[in-house]
Amino acid sequence: MAIENKCEALLEELGLAFGCFDFIVTPEGEYVFLEVNEMGQFLFVERACGLPLLDAFTSFLLQARVDFEWDEMAVQARYSDPEFERLALERACSFARRHVAIPERIVDDRLQEVEGCD
Repeated sequence: MAIENKCEALLEELGLAFGCFDFIVTPEGEYVFLEVNEMGQFLFVERACGLPLLDAFTSFLLQARVDFEWDEMAVQARYSDPEFERLALERACSFARRHVAIPERIVDDRLQEVEGCD
């Protein structure tokens, strides 16, 4: 709990509402702080543990307040859902077709699998 309190204090001192903390834990159980990222990567944790982090973070962003309301029983989006990557790629492709001028054909291999993304 002491680590959690220190993390919260650092976020407050830095004026951040959210942060991804990087630590090393020594074999003796000592935590060594490396850095805090105001928008670090965290969704790999959802895939590894099944926690609905994408849905909770989306609610946080949409409500734009730190005391956001979120109901774990009403989860709508899961990064760990096998369909999520396909849906995200379809949206990225659609956005790129409408808004991005690409002088050469530079497409991620995964986008080639999305129907209609050429």
